[in-house]
Amino acid sequence: MSRGLVMGLGLAGGGTLLLLALLFVDSAPPPTTTPAAPAPRAPVARTPRDTTPLPDPSPTRVTLAPHAELPDGEPDIARQIQPIQGYPPSGRYGQQADDDRLKLGQAAYLDLERLWSKGVRPRGNPASMKALEELLEKYPDSWRAGCAAYELGLHHLRSGQAAPAEREAQGQKYLELARSRYPKSRCDGDAAAEHMADLALALDVYRNKDRNRALTILEEMQGLPPNETDPHGTPLRERARKIRETIFAGAAPR
Repeated sequence: MSRGLVMGLGLAGGGTLLLLALLFVDSAPPPTTTPAAPAPRAPVARTPRDTTPLPDPSPTRVTLAPHAELPDGEPDIARQIQPIQGYPPSGRYGQQADDDRLKLGQAAYLDLERLWSKGVRPRGNPASMKALEELLEKYPDSWRAGCAAYELGLHHLRSGQAAPAEREAQGQKYLELARSRYPKSRCDGDAAAEHMADLALALDVYRNKDRNRALTILEEMQGLPPNETDPHGTPLRERARKIRETIFAGAAPR
């Protein structure tokens, strides 16, 4: 064998060995490595628990003495007394109801509400009238008594159980009671028992038998502040003016 042939085979054999070595390296599994341990987490700072008590969610109550003077003629009076849930948002009727509850106690107040609910309607019904009479007898110093007197006056005026003269006399009796003894009582719709009684007296009592007195009442009512309204929110001075101009046709008191 010639020397050149031996060298060629040697070179060829070396290339084969190199190729096999490369294939072995490509197919070999990667070396196993141990993952590094995670760094320790920093402790989380915790805010101390706030133990301050929460404010009382119940509405602020303003307690008045029985029949205390309330500021009249102030347009923002509704914002000065926080309303009680279940009563008109203006607040005075609700505040007085809450005051009655505090004075009478829960049991007596519930009895007052029972008589009131039974007595308001139907108008002229004997059972309704009896309930309001009982309310006036049992709770004469409550704020609600003024509303009961006013409503009882209307009951008598609309009653079909008595003669016209008797209805008028009894109606006048209770309406005058509402305006004289309970001038600051607030009723449904935040209306004043005194002013609502005045309107009923002018229209249903004095309109025919004492026209001059009816006109005088209406003239006085025209001077009421705009925040004095009927249960529907109509200013009473506007109602008095319209009644004066239509029913009494511009007549002036003598």
